[in-house]
Amino acid sequence: MDQPIRKTNRLKDYDYSQNGAYFITICTDKHRNLFWKPNHLRVFHNFGNLLYSNDLFSQYGLIVEKIIQSINESYKDINIDKHVIMPNHMHMVIFITNDEKQSNILQHANERIPFLVSTFKRFSNKECGFSMWQRSYYDHVIRDQKDYENIWQYIEDNPIKWLEDEYYRENE
Repeated sequence: MDQPIRKTNRLKDYDYSQNGAYFITICTDKHRNLFWKPNHLRVFHNFGNLLYSNDLFSQYGLIVEKIIQSINESYKDINIDKHVIMPNHMHMVIFITNDEKQSNILQHANERIPFLVSTFKRFSNKECGFSMWQRSYYDHVIRDQKDYENIWQYIEDNPIKWLEDEYYRENE
């Protein structure tokens, strides 16, 4: 049986080894609502960001949050500047600062984003005890300040707009 041809999520002719900011979206497998407590999936729409706290998260959401925090503590050249954990996906703004002294982490700097996503998925899957992520992910090179501000606002507003979100699925 032929495997489906996967499209690349790499920006053509972009040097991923340079310092920069990236917007990453990672979805759960089959868009399963794993990260928020079930009773928050609808009521959250009415209250907005006031409820976006650790009280909102399921046990799996808490694990994902913990791993995001550990990335910022573990890698001097990677900073997750902004993130949001939604019921079935997450968004991150990541800053990469290539430091030649850090090159023992990765031999090829243009592998930083795939390495980070792979490591993140592996650790969270292991701690949760099952494979919860979609195979692929979305990345976007943040090109300028306006692009950054638009993405920042999108992340900020994402929880309050959950019911209109393109990834919204009824809890199964």
